[in-house]
Amino acid sequence: MSLWFKRRIMTTQSKSSVELYVLSIFYYFIAKLLIKFIPHIPSFEVVFFRALISMIICIYVIRKSGIIFKGNNKIDLLMRGVFGSAGVLAFFYSLQHLPLATATALINLSPPIFTILLATLFEGKNQGSRLGSFLYRFFGSAFAQRI
Repeated sequence: MSLWFKRRIMTTQSKSSVELYVLSIFYYFIAKLLIKFIPHIPSFEVVFFRALISMIICIYVIRKSGIIFKGNNKIDLLMRGVFGSAGVLAFFYSLQHLPLATATALINLSPPIFTILLATLFEGKNQGSRLGSFLYRFFGSAFAQRI
């Protein structure tokens, strides 16, 4: 091993960051399981309380760090909030109403598909090679999930 690798990668700080990364994956999995096992609570309610807790934590961190709370571009912030809320709602809805493996696969396969579609629409470029990749991913994920 190189000296740089030993100094940068094998330090106690990087070990703690790897441990935190693994711990975050574990907690994310636990959160998915908890959402899966509360189908009697509507998705809207779960999203509301998640957003409420996140908002309280964010306001605390923003005020403590002294960052200005108001944004510069209100329309972009509004659109980000609307689409972000819709995405979280769709995510929680899929976790509650689909098998866990199917919901996770759809969550992980959807972003590249929508990125290709939206890039084609908004950039106006010919996305011929990307279209083939899109169709391959779309039909592959549909086949894998037996939709």
